Amino acid sequence: MGANMNFFRKSNTGTAEILSYADSSHYLVSICKKLETNSVFIKSKNNKIRKFNSLFEAEYYLHHRGFDKAVLRMQSAYEEVVSGTCEDSLLTIPLAH
Repeated sequence: MGANMNFFRKSNTGTAEILSYADSSHYLVSICKKLETNSVFIKSKNNKIRKFNSLFEAEYYLHHRGFDKAVLRMQSAYEEVVSGTCEDSLLTIPLAH
């Protein structure tokens, strides 16, 4: 699974992030322990980064592992083409499914 989900479920000291990039057809999920700067992507059984087919699927996954909110990070290369800079858009979303 990549990250120790039991740690986050029991201690509730981690943060969850759902990553969406430009025109990608999938979402990635990462978690970060409190007071750490590095996040860990959720991995599948074959130890590859797990891809979620929809935002709902990623939210559902996190909600059923004890998270009540996540940060949705949307990255786009379009701003970079137009303005020369590209900043991520961040939105905190509730996970109530």
